[in-house]
Amino acid sequence: MCDVKVFLHRALEEQRKENVFLRQLINDFKAHKEGALIPYFGRETSYERPPSIIDSELLHIHILHESSRAYRQQQAAIRRGNPRDPFGLRCDMDRPEHDRALIYTIGLANRNYYYVLDYFSGNAHELANNSDRMRELAKRADAFRSIY
Repeated sequence: MCDVKVFLHRALEEQRKENVFLRQLINDFKAHKEGALIPYFGRETSYERPPSIIDSELLHIHILHESSRAYRQQQAAIRRGNPRDPFGLRCDMDRPEHDRALIYTIGLANRNYYYVLDYFSGNAHELANNSDRMRELAKRADAFRSIY
């Protein structure tokens, strides 16, 4: 297996220097891509709106809040030795401050290279409905994918 490499958008790189949670989140993302089970990572899927961003392979992982039901269920399942499939683990959209997502893309030529574009620390689903924001993230993803 090739080494997993994680690149960060420059704004995140700056925030990571001072934000312990973000630093751990990025470390855990790399470990996840290397095959580790990260208990607070939930569903991982692509964005499909607006339709113009689909080819950019803009992806996200739901980041479960420690007080969420999904997180508690996953913790209990791990203790039983039978972790749940993260695909079914979603953020609590009824609590916007707990609706979090890590947005990234994957290299086109090198599928072990990841570019973390943004972290929505609250209201993730609402932020993802902003077409202008998503098109901007897709542009960044396309630039990365043209190199890697």
